[in-house]
Amino acid sequence: IYNEQKKVLYEYHDDSTAPVKPDSSWFAKAIEKGDAFFSSKGKDIYLHYNNSPAHPFVVLIAAENVAAKEYLTTLKHIFLLFLPGAILFVLVAGYLFSMSIVSPIKETINDVQLITSQNLSQRLYTGKNKDELSQLNNTFNDLLNRLEESFAIQRRFISNASHELSTPLTSISSQIEVALQQDRNVEEYRHVLNSVLEDAQELNSLTRN
Repeated sequence: IYNEQKKVLYEYHDDSTAPVKPDSSWFAKAIEKGDAFFSSKGKDIYLHYNNSPAHPFVVLIAAENVAAKEYLTTLKHIFLLFLPGAILFVLVAGYLFSMSIVSPIKETINDVQLITSQNLSQRLYTGKNKDELSQLNNTFNDLLNRLEESFAIQRRFISNASHELSTPLTSISSQIEVALQQDRNVEEYRHVLNSVLEDAQELNSLTRN
């Protein structure tokens, strides 16, 4: 306990602790505000100013929060003990989580690599989830359906066209082969040429169509 002139009126401290040497600024703040809190050399310090007209004085109390320090030390040990395990757990969990995300993408890539012009029936696995990847695979499957239909139309067209074009070509070839087997008169050659011309015109019409 101090008077306003900072003279000690009463002092007590444990034998195992050193007395606190107050700073002048502490008193100034306590007198100004009535209460003041500080920390010095590991101790929490509280000052209270009693402005009694007869005997004004300042009470200074200092203590070390041993329980809190022990608690913080225990927390630090726990943290250091479990930190490696926590880091390992986070790494493993992150790896497994990333694999669960990347695995469907790899499966999609493998399915796409199996798709060729001779194997358009291959489709991508969409799964049961309705996520963005499933929607992408559905869209890709729709595209494959359209492509497969287009290839089928193309094959049918080629088959029909080859059949339609082979008929007049075979007729032209046969007539010319027969005409060349022996000498013929002008009328016979004219008849053959007219027939070949008709087949050629039919072939030209088919080509235009």
